[in-house]
Amino acid sequence: PAEPLIAKDRFCYEVAARDLLGNYGSKSNIEVCGIPDRKPPAVPKQLQATRPYDAVTQLETCEMSWKKNTDDTARYRVYRYQGPNAPRGSCAVEALSWVATVDQPGGAGRVVFTDSQAALAVAQPYYYAVRAEDDAGFDTEPTNRSGFSGWVPCTPRDRQAPQASAIDIQCPCSNPSQ
Repeated sequence: PAEPLIAKDRFCYEVAARDLLGNYGSKSNIEVCGIPDRKPPAVPKQLQATRPYDAVTQLETCEMSWKKNTDDTARYRVYRYQGPNAPRGSCAVEALSWVATVDQPGGAGRVVFTDSQAALAVAQPYYYAVRAEDDAGFDTEPTNRSGFSGWVPCTPRDRQAPQASAIDIQCPCSNPSQ
């Protein structure tokens, strides 16, 4: 094509042989050539964690929010890691749990995901990270994924009051003067 190649564009090609006199022979079948998108979307930024209260379970949950990407991001993958510290190195990354896929919302602003799974243990530290994905443009091409966002901690708390307890204290009277 005369114009520059642009990712996700398709071009159709047909080949015909020409002899020395300039006569064209029979044409080939039309072939479609697609230009795949190999550029990953931007890494999600401004990841924040809050602990909203769930009135049904009477526990806190972990809610993540991050700034919405403005590129060709189609969805986000949310990852969770349970441990005393944020994951470091490739061994820790292999221990990550993929929690959910969140579609790119319309409009501007932030993307929100609430991890209200029953598996969250109260007072246990969790760390969350997000990766952005796009569609490469063709069914035969894999998706492009960004790197991991920064890790943010979230430790859900139990906000249910403990049961009332009664204490029975008996003091023996032992006064030597009586």
